[in-house]
Amino acid sequence: MRRNWRHLAVLAVTCGGGAALNGVLKLVFHRARPTFATEFHVRSWSFPSGHAMDSLVVYGLFGYWLGRRFPHMRRFIAIVTAALVLTIGFARIYLGVHYLSDVLAGFSAGVIWLIVCVTGYDFAERRRVGPAGPDEA
Repeated sequence: MRRNWRHLAVLAVTCGGGAALNGVLKLVFHRARPTFATEFHVRSWSFPSGHAMDSLVVYGLFGYWLGRRFPHMRRFIAIVTAALVLTIGFARIYLGVHYLSDVLAGFSAGVIWLIVCVTGYDFAERRRVGPAGPDEA
């Protein structure tokens, strides 16, 4: 709505890069899913958990942006974001489609990727790199 192209570019790179990183890690480790998860017919590798990684990356980015926009609510936003991400990770273990180590690895890779993306975003914001939104023109 505000045509902030820098936000859109960061969102696309963050989500696309996170998905690509997860795919590469799955191909590197080739870990089979738990055998007791027979109700779900998932054909991808188990390690790391894509849901855990993607939820941390996407909700973490949104939480970061909301925290910058509403600094007085930063702690509340961080708690809600962490609770949501942890609940998704727990659900993956509870459903039996991932081991705890899969979820922890997804969170770890997600944190690293999110830090890289947020650092790049901050750099672009400070240097005004990339297409400007209507407020900057």
